[in-house]
Amino acid sequence: MTAASVPRRRDYRAAIAPAQVLDLALWFADTLGPGDIADPATLGPPQLGRDASRAYSLHLANLSAGGMGLRITSRRLAATRAGAFAGRRFLVRLELDDAGAPLALLLLAEVRRAEAVSGGAELALEFIARARFVKAAGALHLFDLRGRGVDRLAALVCRAGACGPRVAAAAPAQAPRGRARAWYETLA
Repeated sequence: MTAASVPRRRDYRAAIAPAQVLDLALWFADTLGPGDIADPATLGPPQLGRDASRAYSLHLANLSAGGMGLRITSRRLAATRAGAFAGRRFLVRLELDDAGAPLALLLLAEVRRAEAVSGGAELALEFIARARFVKAAGALHLFDLRGRGVDRLAALVCRAGACGPRVAAAAPAQAPRGRARAWYETLA
């Protein structure tokens, strides 16, 4: 077996139970201004979210350390070419229940594959950057992920059984006490 034939941790994908997805929201990155990511208060509401009142639905089909499969169903989207998504970038807010502790991430993702499916589109997204809240600066900063993936997602995917025998979950982290924090301050 050569090093090139050994699967990398970002190659493992797992289906995530819908109950485990606490939040999933997307913004089209090309509609954001240069300071919008740095100051999350200016992002505004997501352009695509899990709000049941919308005319579409989002479903996280699978997840890996380096990307995710996303299904968007919509009557309006069904008439659109799925290829219109090719190469587009999204800012993705993802919050998952990770063994009783919430895992909140803000990721910049690029569409690698888009396919038309009955009633919508399926997208394969690659995570290319991860936003972290830098307390000293009071702002979000993007850190390059290409080729590495997100460690906490790799651990979650392995616990879901995608990496072989099921791995025991770590004890949930205790939330710090004190003032209520904004969603972006909880980013892992």
